[in-house]
Amino acid sequence: MESLANALSPISVKLDDLLLDPNNPRFSELGEGYNDVPESRFADEKVQKNAFEKMRNAAFDVPELRDTIKTLGFLPMDRLVVRKISSADGEKYVVIEGNRRVTALKWLIQLHEIGKETFDDAQLAN
Repeated sequence: MESLANALSPISVKLDDLLLDPNNPRFSELGEGYNDVPESRFADEKVQKNAFEKMRNAAFDVPELRDTIKTLGFLPMDRLVVRKISSADGEKYVVIEGNRRVTALKWLIQLHEIGKETFDDAQLAN
């Protein structure tokens, strides 16, 4: 049997093409029952917004992670594990490992876009 590490290969993916996992097992920590969102709906704007809001919950320490990334940048050794999914919007990838980091990054971009934070081009490219 091939090890998981050997089955993975590095790719570069734009942040906009990463989808948070709406079936993230962490959500059970919020006291919610399990709600199995079909993969065909993962890219739906409202499904992603709901997953984003759940991940921003203080129970997951995402605000602290967001502030750390803001200070240090996103470190290249912080690999994410993603899986390509079918989407009407083209190539999208659901995050298997790294939902907290992706949420923190998307949150920082959101703050930049509304003017609450300002990042230079190098920071945004990172």
